[in-house]
Amino acid sequence: MESVIASLWKVPDNTTAPLMVEFYRIIYPDL
Repeated sequence: MESVIASLWKVPDNTTAPLMVEFYRIIYPDL
């Protein structure tokens, strides 16, 4: 799962970036 997130995170896309940020906030609320 983390490998998939990492692969998506490497793509500097204006659409996926905000989605990944929100996704990280859900997984890591401490951040």
